[in-house]
Amino acid sequence: MRSFVKHILNILLLVSMAACLEYENFDGVMWQSTLPTLSTHVPSNITATSAVSGGTILSDGGSPVIERGICWDYSRNPTINTVYKTEEGGGTGEFTSTMTGLPPHTKVYVRAYATNANGTGYGNEQVFNTEAEEFGTLTDIDNNTYRTMEVGAQIWMVENLKTTRFSNGDEISYLADNTDWTSYALAGWPASCSVNNSSSNDYEYGRLYNWYAVNDGRKLCPNGWKVPTHEDWAALADLLGGESVAGGKLKETGTAHWIAPNVGATDDIRFSALPAGFRNQEEGVFLNLGYRAYFWSSNGWDDEWARMRYIDHDSTWFRGNFVGKKGGGYSVRCIKDESTSIQISTVAAYSITYISAKSGGRITSDGGSAVTARGVCWNNYGYPTTGDNKTEDGTGTGEYTSNLTGLQPNTTYYIRAYATNAYGTVYGDELSFTTPAPQYGSISDIDGNSYKTVIIGDRTWMVENLRTTRFVTGEAIPEISDQAEWSTYDSQTLPAACNVENDAGYVSVYGKLYNWHAVDDDRKLCPEGWEIPSHDDWVSLMDYLGGEALAGGRLKEAGTSHWAEPNTGATNDSYFSALPAGYRMSDGNFSSLGFGAYFWTSDEYESPTARLVYMDKDNASFFHKYIVGKGYGFSVRCIKDDDEGEDLDTQDEHDW
Repeated sequence: MRSFVKHILNILLLVSMAACLEYENFDGVMWQSTLPTLSTHVPSNITATSAVSGGTILSDGGSPVIERGICWDYSRNPTINTVYKTEEGGGTGEFTSTMTGLPPHTKVYVRAYATNANGTGYGNEQVFNTEAEEFGTLTDIDNNTYRTMEVGAQIWMVENLKTTRFSNGDEISYLADNTDWTSYALAGWPASCSVNNSSSNDYEYGRLYNWYAVNDGRKLCPNGWKVPTHEDWAALADLLGGESVAGGKLKETGTAHWIAPNVGATDDIRFSALPAGFRNQEEGVFLNLGYRAYFWSSNGWDDEWARMRYIDHDSTWFRGNFVGKKGGGYSVRCIKDESTSIQISTVAAYSITYISAKSGGRITSDGGSAVTARGVCWNNYGYPTTGDNKTEDGTGTGEYTSNLTGLQPNTTYYIRAYATNAYGTVYGDELSFTTPAPQYGSISDIDGNSYKTVIIGDRTWMVENLRTTRFVTGEAIPEISDQAEWSTYDSQTLPAACNVENDAGYVSVYGKLYNWHAVDDDRKLCPEGWEIPSHDDWVSLMDYLGGEALAGGRLKEAGTSHWAEPNTGATNDSYFSALPAGYRMSDGNFSSLGFGAYFWTSDEYESPTARLVYMDKDNASFFHKYIVGKGYGFSVRCIKDDDEGEDLDTQDEHDW
């Protein structure tokens, strides 16, 4: 019995120890909780500007989840530090989040996240592409804006016309009175009205027009557009599978406007045909609101009748073998008039570097109106317009070349040629290209220091400041730290170098500072086959990077690791990485470390002065119209001497 009791007690002790091990390790230290574990939902309901995702929290990691949601970005591995995230409260289990404000035609990376006391855990990364923008827009003479849709080879308005004026500005007679409506019909005069004589219907149903307005030489549709012919309507019906089914594919779905049952309505191409009914000629009476959608064609039939089409609430037919009295009032949809459209194609991108490319366009027809503007537009998400980046390349027809600048490395861009005439702006086919990732060459000086190089435009530049202690001939460049001695070397026109702030620790980052006497020395400061850039070399670099107002920002190292705030406009998309080493004055004092990057040119101005260029922390500008005493100490960048002929250096060059 004692043995049995002892056995039971031992078992209880082991169970008790096992329970304790859930909370303590073998050293008696409490177990630590971990980050939450979770998975990311596959994105769904993807549109041009939104999508739905979410996550499932599989474990809270031993500490309550206090915040959860999704984060997304346009590069890999988004985190909660991005500006794009949702917040869905705390807890475990599944949750759903909606992403909004996405750019169309763009790759998006998304991860679910969950945060507990120990930090933030992330789910697996999901990737999706937003849809391209589906609708175009068109504005009439009243500044009403309509959505448009490309359907096969046609472009249609997908809302009913509601203009009160012809395209030349003349008013279209508005007739509410039934007798007036009939009188205008009998006289063959153009007229319009609101559905059921209620202007509140104009927004949804548009206006009704008699055929005399449709056929008026002052033009009912906006410039560059027309009332469709019977053949235009037939082509649309054929594209949708024929008249027997096209009506259902054109009708707005549901019964918000259509009377039930609205048979077969799918609105496949977002045409959204609405049942505005019609106004008859004889009495001016309104009929069939909610039951039928009627549309004029531009084709007459005889003196009294013209061709039209209609769709019923209880059928999928798009009926085309019908005519209506010319004095009746029907809806109007406009179609783009290709006879007045500019014919333009986009030239594929070429001469692609990591920050620039060339493209252009070919205009074979001006559409009957002179081309007043042309160029190429681009963005990084698709279907670019003149509201995005663009070039402006003159006027007229023919072929032209466009220079695309300000691009980012390793980025896919979408381009379209464009041309504008009196009827509007037309775009060529969309093409794409990808800028290459940057790669560096290298060059070594006589001391064995290695420098990275890049090709910018058609010249090769060092992208680090020179730090050599010797001329190319091997002779030492005097290293002058003493303030008075620095000034003496200038007065005796002797070459001199120094460390920034006389601190050797700065050399690996900022290089050395040299007076102009060292720059101009016949023993040569730059490595063999390289030279001090002239003022013209610097200006050519500036022009290539967009001009004086922008080039400084594109040359400066980004951020504030070396530059003082705000380092305005710094992108370093040229990979030049200009650093703010400041300068040394001719009296030996140092100034502007962190505030400015100053570089010598090879050009003397007058005997005691020479030209310099510089950038500062407060501007994106590139300053190049300055001279200074030759005793100042500035940074030096070398440029490859294109006149040297065969390469004498060890550079491994790369173009992009």
